[in-house]
Amino acid sequence: MTEAPLIEVRDLKKYFASTAILGGGKSIIKAVDGVSFDIGKNEVLSLIGESGSGKTTTGRLVLRLIEPTSGSVKFMGREIFSLDEEEMRKLRKDMQIVFQDPYASLNPRMKIGDAVAEPLIVSGMADHDDAREKAIEMLERVGLIPGKEIAQRLPHNLSGGQRQRVVIARAMITRPKFIVADEAVSMLDMSIKASIVSLLESFRRESGLSMLFITHDLSIAKLISDRVAIMYLGKIVEIGGMRQIIENPAHPYTKALLEAVPSISRRKKEKTIELKGEMPDPRNPPSGCRFRNRCPFASNICSEEEPSLIEIERGHLVACHFPLNRKR
Repeated sequence: MTEAPLIEVRDLKKYFASTAILGGGKSIIKAVDGVSFDIGKNEVLSLIGESGSGKTTTGRLVLRLIEPTSGSVKFMGREIFSLDEEEMRKLRKDMQIVFQDPYASLNPRMKIGDAVAEPLIVSGMADHDDAREKAIEMLERVGLIPGKEIAQRLPHNLSGGQRQRVVIARAMITRPKFIVADEAVSMLDMSIKASIVSLLESFRRESGLSMLFITHDLSIAKLISDRVAIMYLGKIVEIGGMRQIIENPAHPYTKALLEAVPSISRRKKEKTIELKGEMPDPRNPPSGCRFRNRCPFASNICSEEEPSLIEIERGHLVACHFPLNRKR
């Protein structure tokens, strides 16, 4: 019998009202529009896309940091949007987030040790003294040594990479089953990125941690992902195993993203896909396929009918009327 997923996301939507700068009329931004995926135990799913694709909003919805317009998120079989405030508070220790900006993630006036210990105290998992001891241990676990000394510092005394390790320590102190890492390495130097990804991977090996890893960088996603979902303008356009996506991209947008990464670009003899123009205004997305105005293969059906995700090989789905490597 197949083990049930840890996270089950179904037809998740988040719409925002937007007031036009000129004219004063209101429009709707469909930031997340019908997203579905599963994340298994001890699995990392990377959510990849350009700025404005909806990936950060998706991550916040999955943790119920914001409320959805509609849709479902189940954690260990429980529908989180039906939980009351107290039930959700108890669940928080098992669902944590690592934010993008390590500078904004920490209270500038709170000592590092107190910041890391706080989730244990708030969740009732430890008293103040015990929480402080565990915080020092966790600081050393993430490579901040000596932990006792680091615990006395304020955030401004640490480098960006050190602050991100503190943020990870804070997220992991309650020993969660699932975390969302939202562009967790995007503000760091290239030399530090791989070490932070390696740190996250080590927690997965030790504790069976599951993760939604949000990034715009496929080269970083490759280091940690089991599966990958590609987002474009609020929709998942392709999802599959990391190797499937790299070796056999089926959506033109996915292929264009891959070709922009020299370290994992495919054979140079293949015809490349050049993205045309910018991502459309989310207040007025194209009819049919939202990618069609940038796609070199678009035809009439692409403007008339929105493609559904279809399985082209086991575990590999794409939303495209003309998937790559298939007859047109």
